[in-house]
Amino acid sequence: IEKILHKVSDLKEVIEEILSALNESQIRLLELRFEKKHTLDRCGKIIGVSRERARQIESMALKKLLEKNKISEFIFNINVRTGFSKSITCEKMESLLQNKLLLEILKTLHLDKMHYNSNLDLFIFENFEKFKEIEKSISSLPDTFRIEEYFWEISDYLSVIDAFEWDDLYFEKCLGSFNFKRYGEFFTKRKESDSLFIETYFEKIAEEPFRLDRDTFGRFNYEIDKYFNYKIKGNLRSVYGFLDRYKYIIKTAPLTYTHISKVSYDYDTLCRVKSSLRKLKRTYISLEEAFSLNRKELASAGIHTAYTFYYLLKYEFEDEFKVGSGNSMNLYFDHETASKTREELIYDALWKIGHPMDKVKFCNHLGIKDYCLNDTIFKSEKFLFFDKSLVGLVDWVNVFPWEEKKIIEIARNKLENHDYALVYEVVDDTISCKDLQEFRGRNNYLNRYFISWFLKRICKDIYGNFNILYLESSLIKNASDLVLNKIGTSVVRRSDIAEICDSYNFKDATRSNMSSKLFEDNKIVEIDFDKIILRENLKLEQEIIIRIEDIFLDLMKDSDFISLNRFSTKELEALLRDIPLPKAYRWNIYLIKSILKLGSRLKLLLKQNSDYRYDNLIFIKSELKYNILEELIFELIRKNIPLPAEEKAACEFLENLDILSKKKSSFNRKLPFGMSRYFLRDNLGNIRIK
Repeated sequence: IEKILHKVSDLKEVIEEILSALNESQIRLLELRFEKKHTLDRCGKIIGVSRERARQIESMALKKLLEKNKISEFIFNINVRTGFSKSITCEKMESLLQNKLLLEILKTLHLDKMHYNSNLDLFIFENFEKFKEIEKSISSLPDTFRIEEYFWEISDYLSVIDAFEWDDLYFEKCLGSFNFKRYGEFFTKRKESDSLFIETYFEKIAEEPFRLDRDTFGRFNYEIDKYFNYKIKGNLRSVYGFLDRYKYIIKTAPLTYTHISKVSYDYDTLCRVKSSLRKLKRTYISLEEAFSLNRKELASAGIHTAYTFYYLLKYEFEDEFKVGSGNSMNLYFDHETASKTREELIYDALWKIGHPMDKVKFCNHLGIKDYCLNDTIFKSEKFLFFDKSLVGLVDWVNVFPWEEKKIIEIARNKLENHDYALVYEVVDDTISCKDLQEFRGRNNYLNRYFISWFLKRICKDIYGNFNILYLESSLIKNASDLVLNKIGTSVVRRSDIAEICDSYNFKDATRSNMSSKLFEDNKIVEIDFDKIILRENLKLEQEIIIRIEDIFLDLMKDSDFISLNRFSTKELEALLRDIPLPKAYRWNIYLIKSILKLGSRLKLLLKQNSDYRYDNLIFIKSELKYNILEELIFELIRKNIPLPAEEKAACEFLENLDILSKKKSSFNRKLPFGMSRYFLRDNLGNIRIK
């Protein structure tokens, strides 16, 4: 090649000779056309000619450039300088030519001995047909696949290219030219989304049905990250929503999913069962009833659960009959019934029963979920609760117009005196009212549930729940607003909040959950152990919050997290002595927790399970993707302790990091309850990753 190089012309001279055949107007038009990518119409306007004349100038210029002898000498010169390579990258061609105009023109031309492949960004000198054939086969690859599944087919394609070095990037670059993107062990042509990776996980990775719940969601996220190098953005509920909508993923048990390709069953038996259900001549049948009628026959066909049976029917015979949409697990045999809304089905079923029915029994009878029934009742004006769990129709309330007016009058008198009315007071006044004696005799269900629902149905401007009623204009909208109003500017304890609920005669569920709900809604904050105030009363300037954040971020230079429990009160006072604090407060970890939660750069890691063994307050940098404390613990153990290892040693490691509270005795040192989804324990006290 070196001897030939002495004999061939200099490449710059060849390029100058090729371009010298063009006049100034032709070069100007080619620059506009190929470098700036203008249309012929636009080019003609710039140089002052018509579109047709611009096309003629372009055609004549390209003919001169493609003069056979000159272009052959040019290609031979390129071949010599690249060592007669099969192909070269566009970047290398640009460095050889040192002429952007000629490079852009060559990209558009299909010459006998050279052409440009836009997919790979390569100039190819041979094997044109081979490239086309393999390009076609690459384009027909599945949207998502493991590299090992199509390794040899892709290798065949890559073997005709010698422009790149052979490594993992080789595959990625070539497949990237066909819009495939790598995620861990997989390549996918589709856009990045949670649903793509969830679908592929059940199809390609999960060999057995996978139970997806709060305990296993961490493991599920970990495996998605491991195989796809991707973090699920949605929560557990959003994953459930996708799985229920995807046709090829079926349930084999509650919260247990698998791909349809991994379920073995006898199709003929399924057809016979489907035919026997049609012979019942019913408009619809619930899943449980349909499965119990054919349990033995389905078991012989490899279908052992009602869920598997339902989803297989939905998959195989959806065109022949309708299945329940959403969470309704019913089979509908006529289109009229299937086309009815859930509201219409519930109304028809209650009308046939003829009396209020227990909510759980009614859901089983109709084949719908409990929360689906609640959702429909809340949105519709046809239903109400006659008691805590008795659902019925508004039409069944036996009331005369003057009685209805009297009940409304009682409620409005209460609402006028305050911005709200306590439901139990309205019930007491209704029972004691002489004008409503006949109403009480005709209606046995006179309680807070019945009265609150009945008033909301007949008065469009009254809202509320089983504890409290209010008008739309009222500042107090629910029980929590009433409690907050009672707290005011005072400092209270959790027991005080329970006493406030008792004073208003709230039901037990509201009383027990009130303080937790107020904390979750960021309505109240802690300023010391069991000392609570309204968040709006914690009056701190934004500058102070930022300064406190800066101090703790400085302490986290070598770590992604920090435990507030490592600081004593004296240490906190020394650390924050330069920051002014109102006289009513003193520095402690509870106040610091409340202040850091008001900022945006640190976030508190919550616990998945309430576990007395680790009450430490752990803050992490807000950009980290840990959502619960158990995820952080798992990553720390996985990265720092060779597994399997003694559980006691793992606990000591976490205690030294102030993640777990330190124990005086080494007896019964175990990881928190929520770690069972990540680790397996044996009888010898050792742990390993599931």
